[in-house]
Amino acid sequence: MQILSYYVLVFYLIKPYNIVIYVRGTDDFYYALPRREGSVHDFIVSVLKEGDVFVDVGANIGYYTILGSKLVGSKGLVIAVEPVPDTVKILRFNLRLNDIKNVLVIDKAAWSKHE
Repeated sequence: MQILSYYVLVFYLIKPYNIVIYVRGTDDFYYALPRREGSVHDFIVSVLKEGDVFVDVGANIGYYTILGSKLVGSKGLVIAVEPVPDTVKILRFNLRLNDIKNVLVIDKAAWSKHE
């Protein structure tokens, strides 16, 4: 028996932060829901300012990365750390889709010590 795998791309508009995507067959859609973590969202919006540096560890498909990018502006920087190769592809696609140029993607895992 051959099992065929395929992906269906669904575009989801998050105003005012532009577009992210969901890939069927993963839990990525959950991570694109606006205000899914209301207090985290509110904290980021209240703290980040133009020119800041924001580190998004476990960036997933980029909801907070895109939000942070908009808030820190062209003079700021977002460092997005995401270790899952398929998720990194979606993250990079979302950054291109939104024409974001102030994000550095690090496709590695973050850990508390160097080994």
